[in-house]
Amino acid sequence: MSIAVHCKQNENFNVLCSSGGRAFLSRYVAERCDVCPFYPVHRHEELEVVLVCDGTLTVCCDGVNYTATKGDVCVFPPFSMHAFCALSSQSVTLHAVLLNFRLASNSRDFVGVDRYAAFFNGSAPACHMHGDNADEIGATINALFGARTNSDETAVEVGNLLALLQSHATVGSPSITDRKRTHAARQAIDYVAATLPGRVEVADVAGHCGYSEFYLMKLFKAFTGFSVIDYANRLRLFNAERMLSSGNRAVCDIARAVGFENISYFNRQFLRLYGMTPTEFRDGLTQTID
Repeated sequence: MSIAVHCKQNENFNVLCSSGGRAFLSRYVAERCDVCPFYPVHRHEELEVVLVCDGTLTVCCDGVNYTATKGDVCVFPPFSMHAFCALSSQSVTLHAVLLNFRLASNSRDFVGVDRYAAFFNGSAPACHMHGDNADEIGATINALFGARTNSDETAVEVGNLLALLQSHATVGSPSITDRKRTHAARQAIDYVAATLPGRVEVADVAGHCGYSEFYLMKLFKAFTGFSVIDYANRLRLFNAERMLSSGNRAVCDIARAVGFENISYFNRQFLRLYGMTPTEFRDGLTQTID
């Protein structure tokens, strides 16, 4: 089984300004064929709008879980905790646009920052669009991918995208309870990541967050889609996948580096999640490159 993973980003695809390697506007195409079983929950300062061009994804964002299929659009607000993974062994293609309004301070008149503030101050929650609403936004995203860098056409399509998002957005401030839940989930997810490759215990995570084990387990499952231990193990395997993809380090060394002392157990867990052994995974990457 071969694996093809592509993440293409045009580093110069910024309309107005950039800073520290980040751009006001950037785009990427993500394709993963055969395998995409897990991607860690993550967050960033950009507003991210993702069009599912092909395949089916499971998506989680700030405690809401859903399935997105071809033609759907997923909107992730800045600093929202989100992740998406392909179902089964389907081929998946995503087109994503990211907007960083912190870098738009010199272009307020151009992009109308004030008009779209809800997307960047947490007032507009994450959303999942399908049907006619998604078709309009998807067409605009595809137009952005076809536009020339820093062109008038690009500027127009950025404005169109923001206007469409605003027309479909539901604006409202999250409740204090929701904010507390999100903060606790973020603490728990960060704690698990920081603890690896060491041993992860539910009691330790709950104690770190100041909640009972029962509540912590429910909260963690809502925000990640997995139990604490299952998420930790998948994160170990994800880290192993990255190491397998980026060097020639021995499989046994990688297993130990991510927290597996038993190599046979590591191989079984990797096979269970990725449908192939670590060696087969690396061989598939080599064949794809060749």
